[in-house]
Amino acid sequence: MYLGADVSGVKVLRFQEDGIVTPDSVAVYNGTIDRTEEMYSITLCARFQIFFLHTRAVFFQLHDTQLKLENMLLGEVLVERVRFVMNNAWNYQLLEKELWAFRWHHLCFTYDYIHHIISTFLDGELNNEQEFLLLSPVYGNWARLGQNFEARNSFSGDLTQVNVWNRALSHNEIQQMSRCETDPQGSYISWNAGWTLKAVSTYDLPLQQFCQQKIGITYFFFPNVPDKTAHYICQALGTELPWARSMEELHTLQNVSVASYPNHDNCHANYWMSLTDIAQENVWSFPNGTLVDDILWAPYEPNGLRYENCAALSRYGVADINCDMQIRCAVCTFYKQQRFSLLGICERELRNVYFVAYQRNISELLFIGYGEYHIMLEDMTWVWIDVVNNVTIARMEEIDPYFPMGKRWWNLEQEVCGQKRGRRQLMLSPCPPEHFTCDDATCIPIYQRCDLKYDCRDNSDEYECQLIDFSQVRKTRKRNASKCS
Repeated sequence: MYLGADVSGVKVLRFQEDGIVTPDSVAVYNGTIDRTEEMYSITLCARFQIFFLHTRAVFFQLHDTQLKLENMLLGEVLVERVRFVMNNAWNYQLLEKELWAFRWHHLCFTYDYIHHIISTFLDGELNNEQEFLLLSPVYGNWARLGQNFEARNSFSGDLTQVNVWNRALSHNEIQQMSRCETDPQGSYISWNAGWTLKAVSTYDLPLQQFCQQKIGITYFFFPNVPDKTAHYICQALGTELPWARSMEELHTLQNVSVASYPNHDNCHANYWMSLTDIAQENVWSFPNGTLVDDILWAPYEPNGLRYENCAALSRYGVADINCDMQIRCAVCTFYKQQRFSLLGICERELRNVYFVAYQRNISELLFIGYGEYHIMLEDMTWVWIDVVNNVTIARMEEIDPYFPMGKRWWNLEQEVCGQKRGRRQLMLSPCPPEHFTCDDATCIPIYQRCDLKYDCRDNSDEYECQLIDFSQVRKTRKRNASKCS
């Protein structure tokens, strides 16, 4: 398949959507490359979103076929670092902010031969620069996207606007590209010059849309769960139960449910909410203690006095209900993408630590790793598996509620960090950096850990904390000083 310029929008190439490693997913450049043209100063830019990382993802390669020089120019990405190769000379560049799967990033490498400086720009900002002396120029006659010569380094994701210039672009030029203000074509490799595709799909996207990262609200539906389970699921997934400020918002939620799961009417209305007045009658608040006055009460609500201390969204608004005697639908509402970390597995590569949660069917939950790991329900048992090698690494022990988020016991079936078989405690956490993960997977700021006050719902932030008796420390110091005198 031949791909040329298209005026309907910016062309995007999709490689290995299923994440299966293959050397056959590739795009070969059809523009003219003169191998006698030698580049000393260089810029390589690309916009991409990663689906899966096998080991490292090569998005561009320039090859000189006559001299069989494979890596005359190479660009590749991992999670926390990137690599820019010029005439087989290279070093890794650490990223100040990590790459996210399923999120658009703009990356540029520049080399200024006059000043001997390599610079890396991520999403328009200068990430780092360092001195580097390129001893031989870059040249070639064949370029491709998505592969080098090892399938395990192939690219899985969406790729667009790959361009190469025979000069070092300025910070301002790169920033304008990253902000979707300009779409310049490379002087050496031009995105619009055309590509021959193999096992690659395409779609068009307006330029401005690359810079609109918000993908809208998404929902996970869990029918027929009690109040405590509803709160646990959503908070352990890094979000909350739904909140409606108007009948329009309520109807939007109901319409999404009906359209997504028309055969599950138990999730077409009557959703658990985060509100409660357990602490003080008729004073409604969120779990974090924030008070709420403007509530979309249904007619004649609230009417349950001290016997109904939980809240639910009905077809007509908010109702107070009995917390312990109700089974309703839990709807976890996501306003932004959530990333999970599987802690305690001793992995050095972040691609094998990070996961994204999916729900493809109602009540289903699946965690897909950036690398080869999945966490999924198999024959009613949660398993941690290597999907590339089709190997089950561990199975989770029974617990109520039976979900993998938080601190859980797993039985290893494969060796992990020298431990061949047996129980191992792992933590699947939705918490961002500088936060502590409670055992139930809820998050608190790290400074609240061991502050002599329970901040986690399960009190786990005060477990295994040690108090220092300074009077005993002073006595010990005095004893030691007297022995030395």
